[in-house]
Amino acid sequence: MEESKNRRIGTRTDRDGVRVGQSFASPTQDTRRSEIQVPPNEVVPILFVPGIMGSNLRNRQSEESVWNASTLLSLAWQWAFRSAKTRQAKLDPSTTEADPEGKIPKVADYAGDDGKPQDLDEDQLRERGWGTVSNYGYGDFMAWFEATLNKGDANPWMDLAGKDDDPVRTAPGEWGAQKEFSPLSLLEASGAWEKQCPIYGAGYNWLQSNGKSAVDLAKRIDGIIAEWRDKEVGGKKVYRCEKVLLVTHSMGGLVSRGAVHADYGNATDRILGICHGVMPADGAAASYHHVRSGYNGFSRFVLGKDAAQVTAIFAQSCGPLELLPSNLYGPRWLKVVEGTGSSAREVLTLPNDDPYVEIYAKRDKWYRLIDPELIDPGKKSTSAKATGGEAVDPWVGYVEKLLVAKKFHKRTGQTFHSPTYAHYGADAARESYQNIVWGTNQRVMLGETELLESGSVNARGWSALKLAFTLGKDNSDPVRLVQGDGQLVFEIAGPAEPGDDTVPENSGAGPFIRGARNVRQSLRLQKMSKGHAGSYDDDNVRDITRYSVAKILSEKVGP
Repeated sequence: MEESKNRRIGTRTDRDGVRVGQSFASPTQDTRRSEIQVPPNEVVPILFVPGIMGSNLRNRQSEESVWNASTLLSLAWQWAFRSAKTRQAKLDPSTTEADPEGKIPKVADYAGDDGKPQDLDEDQLRERGWGTVSNYGYGDFMAWFEATLNKGDANPWMDLAGKDDDPVRTAPGEWGAQKEFSPLSLLEASGAWEKQCPIYGAGYNWLQSNGKSAVDLAKRIDGIIAEWRDKEVGGKKVYRCEKVLLVTHSMGGLVSRGAVHADYGNATDRILGICHGVMPADGAAASYHHVRSGYNGFSRFVLGKDAAQVTAIFAQSCGPLELLPSNLYGPRWLKVVEGTGSSAREVLTLPNDDPYVEIYAKRDKWYRLIDPELIDPGKKSTSAKATGGEAVDPWVGYVEKLLVAKKFHKRTGQTFHSPTYAHYGADAARESYQNIVWGTNQRVMLGETELLESGSVNARGWSALKLAFTLGKDNSDPVRLVQGDGQLVFEIAGPAEPGDDTVPENSGAGPFIRGARNVRQSLRLQKMSKGHAGSYDDDNVRDITRYSVAKILSEKVGP
């Protein structure tokens, strides 16, 4: 192939949708001309929908930042020393909203023909919602995604397509394709580049129900489409924008599935396709662990070190409750075990059918999710009575939110947009909580009925003193039951099943299991180098995302 006599200049898109590039005088011996790609008039905005805690939040009235995920330091500064009472007050879904003022990452991969970087305008990115998305969690990915798809100096999908001498490219082995693999063709790669794909941030209030966030997302989609349709260049409306494309991370996948459901966002006809990453399609047992035992590692200082701090948030927030294992997760994931290794013996398993009734709504059983005494550290119900309002049992408020979560699970559990592409972790080295194992080395003398009906008791004597000085431990984990004249002590064992360190393989596989033809491809990754939280910083995942986006763009846009 003859080498081009022109040099293509990298470009960026301004807020009016106009391609902007810079050219400079070249040495006289360089006879090539500068060349700028003519921008297509067909626009498919790509909205990135982050996971739980991946959106910045502020107080709706005062606009005070309450969850600043711009940097790890900013999160630690806000939350490391805050009590359960403060967490309940600050992270209240009824008073919070997505905060558009978060830190904007630099997008400096655009370059003029002098090779010098050109930063994309920060104000423009803020208008696109980038400030609502955690810079700490997703800044590098967002900057890479925008520059890769839109800098205009080369087709960003061509390296994934088959070559002239190898037109059929099979899926890389590490992708773990679970359906017949459809390689990206040269025609599809070329066709994808005939569409503008500006990247938008779609942060949301992750404390409220994902159903409510889905309604908000649908409204945002309508606004973005209208914005592009109304853009004028030279006094003319030149852009065609019919649909958007969604790329999701973790809980953002639940929001997006709600956005296409008729009872929530009802936006199916405005969404071209969805690429789901590490989505807990049926929930994650890790949520139960966090409520009973707090988070692990450094996360405990930010997200909650024990049951008291985590319960203060979970019990009043539908969004986190909607991450619990649903009916579709499967039965008997909560196991009570005596002994370890080959001598281990299961003495009780739950749920048999309905986790909401058998576990989450239990008020006084030792294996319950929520301790009623930890729901209202700020004494909101007492304050309501003191100010002339009607006191409300905090447990009643929790159950109401649990019913909202159950309804969301039931409505969206089988919902997958057409087309959907999904990828998830099945990495044995990234152990995840598929099961919650309450284990003990003591001899269990209680029968199954006694175990089901027992409540917990507090530690006493030396055990109580030791517990008081153990970081992150309280009477929620370990848990104690009366057995004879003593106490039978159970503690939650560590994660032991393949996944991505947060979402277990069985839940990540939900789109493959139930998505039928709507799910074009499901990729089972046996290696997740960056784990769950940082999955989009993995080069392999980024390639998968580019592939999925290109395949979606190759499907017909519009009616």
